[in-house]
Amino acid sequence: MKIVLSFLLLITIGISSCQKCNHKFSLSGDYMIIGYTGGLAGPVPLSEYYLIDNGQLRKASKIDQLTDDNTKFDFSTVMPASKYNLVKDLMANIPAELLNSSAISIGLSYPDCGYRDVRACINGTLHVWHFECGQDGNSPEVKQFLATINSLY
Repeated sequence: MKIVLSFLLLITIGISSCQKCNHKFSLSGDYMIIGYTGGLAGPVPLSEYYLIDNGQLRKASKIDQLTDDNTKFDFSTVMPASKYNLVKDLMANIPAELLNSSAISIGLSYPDCGYRDVRACINGTLHVWHFECGQDGNSPEVKQFLATINSLY
């Protein structure tokens, strides 16, 4: 009986310790989240999200459901420095026209394309932009900004 009780206690401790393991991030300060989602295949299975924060690029390891709550992403995979170097200057190079605009959806929407989801927290203000497929009408600065984002994919 003691052996059975000891075994059950070990299993209970093991299970409860697994449930406490949490790699989700409490975001504070300036950061940027970049994602690709949508299209005919559905938003979740093909979604990829990255976090630029504290000198690192991190990838969301699993996306069960898209959310507007940035703390729900699990950015536990640290990407190589070579990937971070491609995007490390994005925060400093957000075009002023984006920062001063209230538009969220940018470009022409095509239902089968999906969009780039960009969320930047700058000085406590969260900016959200969805870059749709049709980007021909944008300024050269916005096109360059988007080209840098696309270098992740």
